[in-house]
This record gives sequence, structure tokens and C-alpha cells, in this order.
Amino acid sequence: MLELSKLTFTSNEMKKRPHTIISPPTIKELVKINPENFSSYSSRDFLMLSLSCIQRSHELNPNDFRRLLSLAKIHRYWGGYLDKNIISLEYGLELCERANELSPNNPNIGAETKELLRLITKLRNSQ
Repeated sequence: MLELSKLTFTSNEMKKRPHTIISPPTIKELVKINPENFSSYSSRDFLMLSLSCIQRSHELNPNDFRRLLSLAKIHRYWGGYLDKNIISLEYGLELCERANELSPNNPNIGAETKELLRLITKLRNSQ
């Protein structure tokens, strides 16, 4: 779903679509979604679906660093590209710190942290 969000974000037509999903759906709501509706979804809609899936996965296994890293990526994309929101990026950093506690010195976590810091710096310099 996150990849669909990224793909739709690159399309000017898709950027202009209204958001149909206001908050992350529950998993029960998610499985009831008709895939035929995907063609009308915006980048933010796909992001909400991604967030819903990863949050539930994290709830089921809170000690899996990969889930925390996936949540950090969602917040990087959301804060760095969709909303230009430093708070979302900083939350992504917190998630990376928690992931690093579970899997110290993991290069994927280091790369995500570096990208989050780059985007935070970029946004702060643009204000």
C-alpha cells in the first residue's frame, strides 16, 4: 500500500483527488474494502491503508524491529513528502530509536534515521 501511495503521489492527476479515507481503518474495515475502489484513492488514502496494516502488525508483535522501521518509513513519507510535517518526521526518528534498541547497529535502521534527519534539516531550513 505504501508503494501505491508513492506511485499515486507522482501523478498530478492523483494528487488532486479528494481523500476518501479520513483515518486509518481497522483491519476488519480494511478487508471489506473493495479493490475496485482503489482507482479512486489518493496518495493519502493508500497511506492510511498502509498505516493501518503496519500498526496492526506491530500490535501483534511489538518486539519486531521491522514493524517499527516500517512505521518510521510511513512517517518519513508522510512528513517529508505529503504534509511537510516535522512532527511526523520526529516521530519517525523515535520509532527508529526504538527499532535500534531491538536490533542495534542494523544498517537499515541507520539509513532510515539518516534520511529522516536529512528531511528534518531540509524542512527546518525552508521555514
